[in-house]
Amino acid sequence: RDWSRFHTPRNVMLALAGESGELCEIFQWKGPISGLSGFSESEYIHVGEEMADVFIYSTRLCDLCSLDLAEAVKYQLSTPDVEKFDPSRIIKNGTWSPLSFKEMETMLLESESQSQSQSAALWDLALTTTTNPRDLVLQIQSHVGKACHIFQLKSEEESLNISVTWSPDRLSDLVRCLASVCILLSCLGRLANISLSSCITDKIKKNEKKYPVHLVQGSAAKYTAYQTLLSKNKNHLSLFKTALNFFTGGALGVLLSFMIFGHGKLPIFRGFSSL
Repeated sequence: RDWSRFHTPRNVMLALAGESGELCEIFQWKGPISGLSGFSESEYIHVGEEMADVFIYSTRLCDLCSLDLAEAVKYQLSTPDVEKFDPSRIIKNGTWSPLSFKEMETMLLESESQSQSQSAALWDLALTTTTNPRDLVLQIQSHVGKACHIFQLKSEEESLNISVTWSPDRLSDLVRCLASVCILLSCLGRLANISLSSCITDKIKKNEKKYPVHLVQGSAAKYTAYQTLLSKNKNHLSLFKTALNFFTGGALGVLLSFMIFGHGKLPIFRGFSSL
């Protein structure tokens, strides 16, 4: 699709902020709730889709910034002291550390019992006290906002290649925010009984259909623009088929008339004309 030209760190950061806002939008008028009780099936699916979007943009941003998000998540959940967060463990190019959603869930459960750890202080509300998903959504938005603030402190030029131009401490702050977002998404999935990994897989498949390569290549337009174009193409195709059917039917009618009157009846007409 040739979208890499649009995927600068700042652009993707703003996209992440937008998707986080869309996740908040689902819950804005719900009031105090427990889990997703009272949600319709379409709302339930919508929550999963927006969670997937937030996660996808978080991973893409880390990829652009040469930050190992998987290692950051593990580090975030196991490092006893914030001050000992070592940036060298998460600033790297190439393959990320392996981490499955199941492993992250196990680490989350283990962190509940670590009363002296950073994770216990950070995730206490998420893991032990709340049944209201709005609490988690607000926490997600909070960390996305902190990440936006980090970018706001840097110029457009400084944000083009942040793995080189930013200090290790600044990169550490950013990846900790994004790791927090991913951990909280996992907490939200557990609370709402939503499989985050399945939502991500489904959303990628849906996006493939919403953004067909032959229409979107080199364009950053929203999928609705392509839907309009597809609709116009379908209308044109329908008109073409109608016209084709009309002319085909007319041609067949002329041919049939010629076969009947031009050949089959012509001797009879000649016979009558000779009388």
